[in-house]
Formats: sequence, structure tokens, C-alpha cells
Amino acid sequence: MKNILLFSVFIVFTFVNLSTAQFDNNKDNDKKQFRAQIDSIMKQKLIEKLDLSESSADKYIIAIRENNGKVKDLLKEKKTIMKSIEADPEAADVGSKLDKSFEIDSRIIETRKEFIRDVSSYMTPQQIAKSMILKKNFNKEFKNQIKKHKNKDKINKRNQKQK
Repeated sequence: MKNILLFSVFIVFTFVNLSTAQFDNNKDNDKKQFRAQIDSIMKQKLIEKLDLSESSADKYIIAIRENNGKVKDLLKEKKTIMKSIEADPEAADVGSKLDKSFEIDSRIIETRKEFIRDVSSYMTPQQIAKSMILKKNFNKEFKNQIKKHKNKDKINKRNQKQK
């Protein structure tokens, strides 16, 4: 419970800092700082919950970031292909576009398998499984905190307009 409270306070603090930093001219640095703060929280969780060493937690964060980037790029590519198919499903080359879409799905699966192979050099299968659960819960909580923060901003804006 104490960890959840600490985590929630840190996330809210981070969002407040991020929202005020939007007015800053140097958004790239703000994004890097925000990413570093999120990575720091994740690292702490990995060390606490999975009993990883600090260097293993660092390796994991780098590996997950690289994996997420690769998957994101593949999903963008697939989205482009699917938009093309939706725009003209009667096109002569729709079959090849579908094949490309399926190939991208296979590449995504292979990318995820590669990630598991990479982290298995310093994590046990149980730690990998726990890390997947941790990441899922972490992302879910992160999204919930963003929604709460956005809702508070909307309420504050409405209140300011009413005054």
C-alpha cells in the first residue's frame, strides 16, 4: 500500500511537472527527463519485485525500450497498409497488401520472441513472466494516472470559466 501511494504521488508530481513544462521551449529535453523518471520507477519495481540486480534491471529497460520501438515501427507500417486496403479493397494488388500485413504480424511475433531470448540471458523464465505482468500492471496504472490528471485539468478549466 505504501508503494502504491508513493508511486501515485510520484506519477502525479511527474505529470504536474510535465504539464508545466509544456510551455518550455525545449520539449525534447522534457520528454527525455520524463522517460528517465518513468524508467527509474520501472527499474525500482524490477529490483524490488523480481529481485534483479541493478545492472540486469538496466539491461531489461534498454531491451524493452528497443523492442517496443521495433514493434511500434512495425505497427505503423501495418497501419499504413491497412489504410491502403480500406481505401480501395477492390485494388488489383490487395492480395499482396494482405500478404505484407500478415508478414508484418509474423515479424512482430519474431521481434517479441527475440526480446525473450535476449532477456533470458540474465533472467529466469519466472522473472520474465513476472516482468510481463509487472509491465502490464505498470502501463495500466500509468494510463489511469494520465486519465485522472486529464480529468482534473478539464474540471479546473470548467471551474475557471465559471468564475
